[in-house]
Amino acid sequence: MENKTGIKNLIAVPCFNNLEYTKKLLNTISLQKEDALFLINNGSSDETITFLSELQSRGNLFVLNLSENAGVAGAWNTALKLAFEDLNCDNVIFLGNDTLLNPLTLKRIKEDLAMPDVGLVSAFNITKKCADEREFFETAGTSDDNYIEAPDFSCFGMNKNCFKKVGFFDEAFYPAYYEDNDYHYRMKLEKIKALCNQGNFYWHYGSRTKQQSPEFGEYVGYRYEKNEEYYCQKWGGLPGEETYVIPFYGRVPEMIKVVTFEEYQKMGL
Repeated sequence: MENKTGIKNLIAVPCFNNLEYTKKLLNTISLQKEDALFLINNGSSDETITFLSELQSRGNLFVLNLSENAGVAGAWNTALKLAFEDLNCDNVIFLGNDTLLNPLTLKRIKEDLAMPDVGLVSAFNITKKCADEREFFETAGTSDDNYIEAPDFSCFGMNKNCFKKVGFFDEAFYPAYYEDNDYHYRMKLEKIKALCNQGNFYWHYGSRTKQQSPEFGEYVGYRYEKNEEYYCQKWGGLPGEETYVIPFYGRVPEMIKVVTFEEYQKMGL
């Protein structure tokens, strides 16, 4: 499929509430002429709805408002579809809406994605090495390349070749956790490298979604356990302890009932 838009890199930012952090991130994103920004309202209930609704999709900006939370995997999949099936981009770069970039973060990710046998590359979370955001911006920003096979899925990029071989994220991991482990393991089975460049820095506030309310935090904990069970059923062990090379050992899996936050509240657990 021919790329008629000239867009080679789609920068995707799923947003679930926490508008103040989304705005901080957007202030650190610098688009080049071959880039486009994709903002996804992932079922927010705060001012994110109004903020994104007022933005108009145009040549280098795409906006999608989802009325219900599709989970992390679901939001990422909307970006994969737009980038690789609709626009025929070379890369898609995913950013958590509670992250901050330095001026070279995106450039370094794009360069790393062009390396042979590499399908996914992340930047390195330097939060623990800085006292606050100001110190983060005062640091040099980057250092020499230093790759480890432990990608960070809060700030990462994927190229077209990886998507063609591995496909979409598994949306049964809902709303978050283990969808990244699942994808990484599937990449290993395809012998595609997933790296973290420890010389390419970004800042991550972390756990903003869980901190919205104690009840929502409990729900995320409940779903974490369910996702862990599902991962073990799918791959025969926890991350790093997998025993299957075919999902569910070739058996037909049981239908997965994903419990939403609203349904969880009604359950009274």
